[in-house]
Amino acid sequence: MHRKHLILAVFVTAVWGINFPITKLGLISIDPLLLTAIRFALAAFPWVFFVARPRVALRWLAAYGLIFGVAMWALINLGITMGVSPGSASLLIQFSAFFTLGWGVLLFRESLTWPQLIGMVLAAIGLLSILMGSPGKATTIGLTL
Repeated sequence: MHRKHLILAVFVTAVWGINFPITKLGLISIDPLLLTAIRFALAAFPWVFFVARPRVALRWLAAYGLIFGVAMWALINLGITMGVSPGSASLLIQFSAFFTLGWGVLLFRESLTWPQLIGMVLAAIGLLSILMGSPGKATTIGLTL
């Protein structure tokens, strides 16, 4: 691995790690849904002028944006508002990988192999174990969101 790649990997990890505590600070004074809207407006605004729209049907692009962008982050923000710690929220968002696989199977008729299924079960057990053992005052509704 090149030094540049290592530095970039550490940088991305640091930004991701700081993202959730900053979100919690923002939620002190901003509504969770409004914070989600601000986040995506600021993230998308400069890029719409430089990055071409993907060559997919507009309905798939809209569905992806609404499900994995708006809905996922809105629910994470609501969960943090209901007591989920930023660290737990950063783990909870990893459950989106399971939804991605599910959509692939349902919508695109992809098939899963036994090693993939075993990996999914082990990952789910690991995520659930970490979340169950984490201290905090998160509500069941907050974790579910």
